[in-house]
Amino acid sequence: MAPMAESMPACTVDSTSGSIVAVRRAWHDVGQLFERALVVFAFVAAASFAFVAIAHLSDRAFITYQAGSRMGLAMYAREGILYPPFFHGGFYGGTRMMPIPILLHAGLSFVSGEFLVSGKLLTFLSYLALLGVAFGAMRSLGCSAARSAVLLVAVTVSAVGIWTSVTISYDPLPVALQLVALGLVARGRGRVAIVIAGLLCALALFSKLSAIWGVCAIGLWLWSRNRRALASFLGVYLAASGLGFLLVQLASGGRFWQNVYAFSSSAVGEDGIHRIPSQLAEMAPIAPLLYVLLPLAVIELVLASRGKGITIYHVAVPFAAAALIIALTRSGAVFNHSLDLMILSAVMTARLWMRLTQEHLSRALLVPIAVMLAMIASYPILVEASEEVSPGRLRGDIGFLDRLVGPGDRILSEDASIPIARGQVPVVLDAFMLPTIGARDPEALEALVERLEHHGFDRVILVYPLNDAPEGWYTMEFGTRVADAIARNYTLVGRGNRTYVYALRAP
Repeated sequence: MAPMAESMPACTVDSTSGSIVAVRRAWHDVGQLFERALVVFAFVAAASFAFVAIAHLSDRAFITYQAGSRMGLAMYAREGILYPPFFHGGFYGGTRMMPIPILLHAGLSFVSGEFLVSGKLLTFLSYLALLGVAFGAMRSLGCSAARSAVLLVAVTVSAVGIWTSVTISYDPLPVALQLVALGLVARGRGRVAIVIAGLLCALALFSKLSAIWGVCAIGLWLWSRNRRALASFLGVYLAASGLGFLLVQLASGGRFWQNVYAFSSSAVGEDGIHRIPSQLAEMAPIAPLLYVLLPLAVIELVLASRGKGITIYHVAVPFAAAALIIALTRSGAVFNHSLDLMILSAVMTARLWMRLTQEHLSRALLVPIAVMLAMIASYPILVEASEEVSPGRLRGDIGFLDRLVGPGDRILSEDASIPIARGQVPVVLDAFMLPTIGARDPEALEALVERLEHHGFDRVILVYPLNDAPEGWYTMEFGTRVADAIARNYTLVGRGNRTYVYALRAP
């Protein structure tokens, strides 16, 4: 009886181990099936995105008042005026934009002959370059091509991806430049790579003022590994940045620093800090994918730190988060600033996905399920965006403006793209900058108020009606004195998609 008694546990063990193997195989099959479905879904989404982007390359789809100000900057640059004066000859400048995208936009306008298609093409090409660089980063961390593509498609079809890829946006370029710099340093291929990384970080800074997370990440990475290379990197970065500042300052007649100082340092203080929670809360329904990818990135950071698997991309995530927080302290900052952190979080999520597959097969399903849920949460935003750019609605908007605005009408427009499309120089380049200009030069603002009081414009075009705008909108945009002058002298005569036309009140 003894041998039989001893054989029973062995059978039980074999049975148990067989069950475990069966469960693992089942999880593996379910995971593979789910991932294949996700790849198919991502392929369809990517094809739809490409169709929309190409189909609307030459029309006003996705063009906002922010895009209009960038068109205006390129228009001035093409005429040899880099950073127009705050106030000169009845026209108002002012911008937070950095020079490299402006110059690239102006350069492409010489090819296309206009500022809308050239701006959209610059944005789209910059975004494609960003996807390529991010894909390379994911592959370097061991993520498969299919999984990398799925994550990047998820980012692309989110609200953040759409509004930084198919409109006129200067956001993708600095992210791509910094990612290339990180990749060069990560490979550690000698002094030349360090020099190029320093140059790329300087170019990123002159593409967007908040593009500082790359240089911070590289600095910390080299500090802990190769301080001689750190000295070379910082030397190149500072020298290139200083030379760039000098050249742009001279080319703009000294107006570059005026713009950077006046408009980029505003609202960073106690009030700005208190604004951060509300800004983050407002972003949640608009950019749900970020709130899925970021926690996954944090999990990857924790696991990597425990296993000593930290890479330079891991180091960049906290700096990108800090850059986003700083950006949100400024009034007027919107969700486009989250593109940097979203891309880096996607890179971290790619690494986590492979890590969980290797270590805990059942847990690996966490990533694709979370990504799928985030894409589903983004669906209403995508539907709303597709409705706004439907051909009938776009044609209706163009016809609406043609009926209400004559070819010789004097226009004051909150969206600078509207007068530019009609062959006019916009009176106000960026309405968001006007209150700051007025605070610095009250006489300049008074000149516009008097022009409105004396009926100096035939039409005033706004993006919200004066009596139904979001709270505080026309405190930030144009300013209350200008808005009050419009309300006293002009009346609403027609409305389109983000376009409200006001005409002179009858005497």
